[in-house]
Amino acid sequence: MVRALVVAALGLAACARRVPPPVTPAAVDHAQARWADASVAQLERGRAVLMARCAGCHLTPLPSDLAAAAWPANLDEMAPEANLTGPERVDLERYLVSLAGAAASR
Repeated sequence: MVRALVVAALGLAACARRVPPPVTPAAVDHAQARWADASVAQLERGRAVLMARCAGCHLTPLPSDLAAAAWPANLDEMAPEANLTGPERVDLERYLVSLAGAAASR
Protein backbone atom coordinates (compact mmCIF):
# COMPACT_ATOMS: atom_id res chain seq x y z
CA MET A 1 0.00 0.00 0.00
CA VAL A 2 2.76 2.45 0.96
CA ARG A 3 4.68 1.53 -2.17
CA ALA A 4 1.62 2.26 -4.32
CA LEU A 5 1.23 5.68 -2.71
CA VAL A 6 4.90 6.49 -3.28
CA VAL A 7 4.66 5.44 -6.93
CA ALA A 8 1.50 7.52 -7.37
CA ALA A 9 3.09 10.55 -5.73
CA LEU A 10 6.16 10.28 -7.94
CA GLY A 11 3.97 9.96 -10.99
CA LEU A 12 2.04 13.10 -10.10
CA ALA A 13 5.26 14.98 -9.38
CA ALA A 14 6.57 14.01 -12.81
CA CYS A 15 3.45 15.46 -14.41
CA ALA A 16 3.62 18.69 -12.44
CA ARG A 17 4.04 21.77 -14.50
CA ARG A 18 7.19 23.78 -13.95
CA VAL A 19 6.57 27.51 -14.04
CA PRO A 20 9.30 29.61 -15.64
CA PRO A 21 10.46 32.57 -13.56
CA PRO A 22 9.08 36.01 -14.32
CA VAL A 23 11.11 38.60 -16.18
CA THR A 24 13.21 40.60 -13.73
CA PRO A 25 14.95 43.97 -14.00
CA ALA A 26 18.30 42.12 -13.86
CA ALA A 27 17.24 39.94 -16.80
CA VAL A 28 16.21 43.02 -18.81
CA ASP A 29 19.59 44.65 -18.06
CA HIS A 30 21.35 41.46 -19.13
CA ALA A 31 19.33 41.31 -22.35
CA GLN A 32 19.89 44.95 -23.21
CA ALA A 33 23.64 44.61 -22.64
CA ARG A 34 23.65 41.88 -25.30
CA TRP A 35 20.89 43.10 -27.62
CA ALA A 36 20.28 46.86 -27.68
CA ASP A 37 16.71 46.41 -28.93
CA ALA A 38 15.67 43.92 -26.20
CA SER A 39 12.64 44.91 -24.15
CA VAL A 40 10.53 43.72 -21.24
CA ALA A 41 7.72 42.97 -23.71
CA GLN A 42 10.00 40.80 -25.82
CA LEU A 43 11.21 38.80 -22.83
CA GLU A 44 7.61 38.36 -21.66
CA ARG A 45 6.66 37.07 -25.12
CA GLY A 46 9.57 34.62 -24.89
CA ARG A 47 8.31 33.38 -21.54
CA ALA A 48 4.81 32.94 -23.01
CA VAL A 49 6.23 30.95 -25.95
CA LEU A 50 8.10 28.73 -23.49
CA MET A 51 4.95 27.96 -21.52
CA ALA A 52 2.72 27.48 -24.55
CA ARG A 53 4.96 25.60 -26.96
CA CYS A 54 7.57 23.68 -24.98
CA ALA A 55 5.41 22.20 -22.24
CA GLY A 56 3.30 20.32 -24.77
CA CYS A 57 5.97 17.65 -25.26
CA HIS A 58 8.03 17.65 -22.07
CA LEU A 59 8.51 19.38 -18.75
CA THR A 60 8.85 23.09 -19.24
CA PRO A 61 12.54 23.89 -19.28
CA LEU A 62 13.69 26.60 -16.92
CA PRO A 63 16.36 29.14 -17.84
CA SER A 64 18.55 27.74 -15.06
CA ASP A 65 18.50 24.24 -16.62
CA LEU A 66 21.35 25.24 -18.97
CA ALA A 67 24.10 27.82 -19.03
CA ALA A 68 23.20 30.95 -20.98
CA ALA A 69 25.70 30.06 -23.72
CA ALA A 70 24.10 26.62 -24.22
CA TRP A 71 20.56 27.83 -24.95
CA PRO A 72 21.06 28.90 -28.61
CA ALA A 73 22.30 25.44 -29.66
CA ASN A 74 19.50 23.79 -27.69
CA LEU A 75 16.97 25.97 -29.51
CA ASP A 76 18.57 25.15 -32.87
CA GLU A 77 17.59 21.56 -32.16
CA MET A 78 14.19 22.14 -30.55
CA ALA A 79 12.71 25.07 -32.52
CA PRO A 80 11.76 22.93 -35.54
CA GLU A 81 10.14 20.34 -33.24
CA ALA A 82 8.02 23.08 -31.65
CA ASN A 83 7.24 24.70 -35.02
CA LEU A 84 8.47 28.06 -33.77
CA THR A 85 8.31 31.03 -36.08
CA GLY A 86 11.44 33.15 -36.48
CA PRO A 87 10.19 35.88 -34.12
CA GLU A 88 9.05 33.30 -31.53
CA ARG A 89 12.48 31.70 -31.55
CA VAL A 90 14.21 35.06 -31.09
CA ASP A 91 11.92 36.02 -28.21
CA LEU A 92 12.37 32.62 -26.56
CA GLU A 93 16.15 32.64 -26.94
CA ARG A 94 16.42 36.11 -25.48
CA TYR A 95 14.23 35.13 -22.52
CA LEU A 96 16.20 31.95 -21.76
CA VAL A 97 19.66 33.45 -22.29
CA SER A 98 18.86 36.61 -20.33
CA LEU A 99 17.37 34.88 -17.31
CA ALA A 100 20.09 32.21 -17.25
CA GLY A 101 22.75 34.92 -17.52
CA ALA A 102 21.19 37.14 -14.88
CA ALA A 103 20.92 34.20 -12.47
CA ALA A 104 24.56 33.20 -13.09
CA SER A 105 25.83 36.70 -12.40
CA ARG A 106 24.24 36.87 -8.94
